[in-house]
Amino acid sequence: MGTHFLNLFFGFQVLIVAAAVFSHLIRILSQKSILNLTAKLELRFNHLLMISVFVLPLFFSMTANQFKIEPIAKTYSAITLKDFDAKSESVTHEKLVTGKSIQSYSINLSAIQIFILLLISASICFSIFQIFREFRSFQFILSACYVTRRYGRIRVAYSNQVVVPFSIRALSQLWIVLPESFSMNVNNSRIAMLHEMQHHRQGDTLWQYLFFLLKASSAFNPMVKKWLSVISEVQELKVDEVLIDQKKIKPQEYARCLIEVAESVVMGGGGLVCATGLAFLPDRHQLKRRIETMFTRKVTNKINGLMMGLCLVFSMSALALTTSRVVGSSRLTMVAAQKMAEVAQENSEFPIVVNDLVLEQLNRYIGTTQGRAYMRESLRRMKTHQPMIERKLQEYDLPLEFLAMPIIESGYQNLLPNQNTGWPTWKAAGLWQFIKPTARGYGLQVDATVDERLDLEKSTDAAMRLLKANQIRFKKWDLSVIAYNSGEKIVSQGILNTKSYDAWNLIQNGYEGDSGYLAKLMAAILIMRNPSSVE
Repeated sequence: MGTHFLNLFFGFQVLIVAAAVFSHLIRILSQKSILNLTAKLELRFNHLLMISVFVLPLFFSMTANQFKIEPIAKTYSAITLKDFDAKSESVTHEKLVTGKSIQSYSINLSAIQIFILLLISASICFSIFQIFREFRSFQFILSACYVTRRYGRIRVAYSNQVVVPFSIRALSQLWIVLPESFSMNVNNSRIAMLHEMQHHRQGDTLWQYLFFLLKASSAFNPMVKKWLSVISEVQELKVDEVLIDQKKIKPQEYARCLIEVAESVVMGGGGLVCATGLAFLPDRHQLKRRIETMFTRKVTNKINGLMMGLCLVFSMSALALTTSRVVGSSRLTMVAAQKMAEVAQENSEFPIVVNDLVLEQLNRYIGTTQGRAYMRESLRRMKTHQPMIERKLQEYDLPLEFLAMPIIESGYQNLLPNQNTGWPTWKAAGLWQFIKPTARGYGLQVDATVDERLDLEKSTDAAMRLLKANQIRFKKWDLSVIAYNSGEKIVSQGILNTKSYDAWNLIQNGYEGDSGYLAKLMAAILIMRNPSSVE
């Protein structure tokens, strides 16, 4: 699942809140006649918002990489290099981190995912329980009612179990259920039947399934209930609007019917109220608004309506795009590493290789907060010594890529032997981390009084001569690098036994010094040539 799952979840929840706010705002402005919107257009806006909530997070989660959006938090393979090196394939070390420092707040990514999954599972179970209980009630009512008419797939029935008419879509069957008392009142029965048929015609009973999906995935989001309440009210208003505009019912008769049903609900202590029925009758404020709307004809300018729709789509899209990268992954893919290599290889003859070993070391540096901090500091310190080292590299006709070697050796720190945490066993020292025998072999004085490994100019010159000698002997820069770290004998023995001059083949057969040394250098070169990767 990873960051895509988190971004999808966060984006979905944020869009629900935004859609609910937009829906409430439109409803309020319409009630106050600031926006002259018909109920039909208002319902379309809500349908547009509903589709946006489901579609936009999916769309932008698949296309987010095409947009440069800085995430609020990032996931890392580990916090420290030690944690990364200690990882096993069976353990997930990804952590969600805010900030760039090692001390930044972090939490296990898997813990967040488990919490969200439990939250969604609880929401689904709760919603399924509710819908199961409601459908059991529907089943009981439908089994006890008696059908009086059929209009195609629509069945009209009367029941003594309800006091409010409602309509429901049950797979292939469409139902309209009226209170039994309506059978004695032809006018109310006709009005209620027309009302519920209009719910079926405008697809309200079909939209209930999408509403259920919304509730099932986000029952814990308090804005879901409020938003669906607004949509249900607008559905009723649209039905009222259509029936009156088509002159199928006189406003006075319609209003009288609503009041009578509202009185029966109050006197009868409620009863089953369905979302696609006269659901808002017990609320006197909403009942008042519905009756007032019946006697007020609204006409919306088509251009204004189109502009409002475009504004809603643009606003929801912008919000979806922003939330599509709430959490970003610092872990590189092979494709991303190869793109870094293309940049690093420009105007260079040094054989830069990207393989699984190099990718692992890249993620060791880029995918951990400590590794990123280490690289940033190393690159910062490199600028101090870069002119001198570049001069030496040119003097010995060595590739400029060897500027990256002190990054993995010392982090561009002129370390004393007792400060060495990278190679403590060998008591290496200086920018280039020479051990005593090698340093003396290349003319550096190392004794109780003087340690020329700490002389930047002399130690750099010695490192250049060592690399050049290795290259002359082995004819390949990657073998020269392995020999710099492990010694010439190991490389020579590896070539003899494997009958191969392939550095990676030698490494695979165990002929190397420090584990992953060549891969670390390749990773350091890639980062040096792509410094933004650790910013």
